[in-house]
Amino acid sequence: AGRPGSAPSTEAARQLLDELEALSLLLETPVETEDAPDRPAPAIRVAPTRDWAAIQRLADGEAGTVVEACLKGPLVVSIALPPDADAACPAGPMKLCLTLPEGYPLPDSRAMIVSVTVHGAIFSVADQERIQDAATAVAEEMAGGEAMWAVASAAQDAARALEAPAAAAAAAAAGSGTPASLSPGSVPAAGGAMGTRVWIWFHHIKNPAKKKAICDWAKELGLVGACKPGYPGVLIAQGSESACKEYTSRLRALRWKAMAVRAEEPLNRGVAEAEAEFAAALAGCGSAFAGHVRGVALLGEQDLGLAASLFDRLGCGGTFRRVILKMSSERDPEPGDELGGADSS
Repeated sequence: AGRPGSAPSTEAARQLLDELEALSLLLETPVETEDAPDRPAPAIRVAPTRDWAAIQRLADGEAGTVVEACLKGPLVVSIALPPDADAACPAGPMKLCLTLPEGYPLPDSRAMIVSVTVHGAIFSVADQERIQDAATAVAEEMAGGEAMWAVASAAQDAARALEAPAAAAAAAAAGSGTPASLSPGSVPAAGGAMGTRVWIWFHHIKNPAKKKAICDWAKELGLVGACKPGYPGVLIAQGSESACKEYTSRLRALRWKAMAVRAEEPLNRGVAEAEAEFAAALAGCGSAFAGHVRGVALLGEQDLGLAASLFDRLGCGGTFRRVILKMSSERDPEPGDELGGADSS
C-alpha cells in the first residue's frame, strides 16, 4: 500500500495508462517512448522517457517521493494520425502534440495544450489554425477528465469538414470534375441468418475513447444495441453470431476494471427482422433515438430506467433484470429466447 497522499497520484497514473492503451487499440498503433527508433508507421509517443517508466511503476502501486514525482510537471504525448482513407481527396498524415498538465486526468487538472500539424498540400496555414482551434476548444471543455481521444477526434472532424471543398477545388483545377462521394464502410452481410444477442456488464464505462470504440465497432460489424455508461456499465448488442463474437473479443482486448458477458441469446428470428424490432423499440423511448438504424445507441449515465424501458419493449426485460441487475423477476424472455452460457463477475 502507498503512503498517505499517494492514492490520487496512483489513480491518475492508472487512468493515464488506461487511456493510452485504449488509444493504442483504437488507432492500431503502439505506444512508444521518445528514445524508441522512428518508424514510418503512425505511433503514439510519450516523452520524457523517465516519466513514462515512473508512471508505469506508480500505476502498479509503487510509492515514494521519486516515483510520485513523475506526475509533477507536464507530460508530452505525440499522436500521429494516418490520412483519412475514406476521404475523397485525403490530406496527408496529421500529428497532434498534447502537453498534459500536472495531475492529468484527475478532476482538478487543467486543460491540456494542443498543437496540430497537418502534412500535405491540401490545407492552408489558416485551415491548420482552424483545426487546432477546434481541438483546443474540446481540450478546454473537457479539462479535468480524459480528453485525448476527444481532442484527436475533434481535429479529425475539423479536417474532414475542410477536406470536401479543398478536394473539390483540387479536382476542378486538375480538370477531373467533382470527386466521388464518400462510400460508407462495408459491414458483413447478414442474409437470412438467425440473430444473436449478447448482454455485457462492466464495473464502469467512463473513458471517452472506450465509449467511441463501443459505438464505432458495433456500426462497423453491422450490430445494433444500446449502452448505458457510468456505474455500472450496461451493453446489449445483437446481430449475426460471428459479428457478436468479434465484437466481444475486441471489447475484451481493452483494459477494464471488470467486464463480464453475462448472457448470450440465440434469437428466434433473422438478423434483419430483429434489427427492425430493435429500431422500433428504441424509437419508442424518445424522439432523440428516432431514425437510429445501426450501431449502439449511447444512453445517459443515469438512464438505467430508460434502459429497462427499452428492454421491456423488446420483450427481454426479464433477462435484463436477471442477468444484469441480478434481480429475481416474474418477467421472462419471450418464447424461443433461451439463455446461453453466462459469465458472472
